[in-house]
Amino acid sequence: MFLGRVTNWTSVVGQNIPFITIKNSNNKIANNSGAIQLLRKGWWDLDASLVLTGVADDVIVSVYADNAEDGTYAEASVTAAGFTTVSLTDAIHTVLSRYPDVATVSVRVDTAGVDVSGQIRIEYVS
Repeated sequence: MFLGRVTNWTSVVGQNIPFITIKNSNNKIANNSGAIQLLRKGWWDLDASLVLTGVADDVIVSVYADNAEDGTYAEASVTAAGFTTVSLTDAIHTVLSRYPDVATVSVRVDTAGVDVSGQIRIEYVS
């Protein structure tokens, strides 16, 4: 299981949220500045809970697999004075395709200037 955390990161469009590794209990996952490398073929569960603040706008938080949106996203209205929590849940299937990583997963925000805090958990299922 991989557990990553981000604290008060200000979003930049097109950049991965730079989760730092809190726990990595096996050798199936590696963290490359928020690009989470899945090192085995199989099924993976992804859960993320993020707190968004700092802008007054509608914000979309998306999961990316190999630098392409995978269809999992959360949309929220954020206020400059308050905060909004968004949750993401995804199942990712990887097949053996290349070495050293089989797939890379990341989370991105579509709006610049959003302050992001929270965590991500990715677990190998089978």
